Amino acid sequence: MLPDTVRLRDGSAITVRLLRDNMRSRACLVTLLKSCTAEDRAARMGAWRDPWAGVPWLLPREPQDIALAAQPVEAPDDIIAVANLNVIDGQTRELAVLVANGWRRRGVATAVLTAAHLIAEPHLVVTGIINSTNLAAQRLLQTIAPGTPLPYKRGELSFAYSGHRPSRQPAEATADEGHDMETGTQR
Repeated sequence: MLPDTVRLRDGSAITVRLLRDNMRSRACLVTLLKSCTAEDRAARMGAWRDPWAGVPWLLPREPQDIALAAQPVEAPDDIIAVANLNVIDGQTRELAVLVANGWRRRGVATAVLTAAHLIAEPHLVVTGIINSTNLAAQRLLQTIAPGTPLPYKRGELSFAYSGHRPSRQPAEATADEGHDMETGTQR
């Protein structure tokens, strides 16, 4: 079950909800993608130049996919972050997170990742890739899944972990000093 409201370290509040494929969500996702640099989009989804082309990668594509959106309580029509756990196979999900510029390092990624893990099945293997320069993402991964190895290959760090359940609710996710991450694989 998702929390009603998550209070961030700076006192602002967000909601985290399941993301549905509809025109309103698509328009909000385009705004989110436009708020990110081309480098941000490439780290999350590959080398997409046109933000509209990235929208399908943020929406659930399979019935078992989990896609979550974070929205500020004071601006409920804005999506400021997306977290996806997409099906690779029956037991494996690929994790990817994108947080809007201006909302990073405030605990948003911690909140959406914790929420995703609250509704994901605990036996799943979660995989993904982090850019080797994204130290905040590396710290957050070690908070979410302590001891997870991060082998280096061509400028990226890959990870895989399983059986994780967060030890805290997203509303308490501010104790990590607001570590945020944008992670994903190129498609």
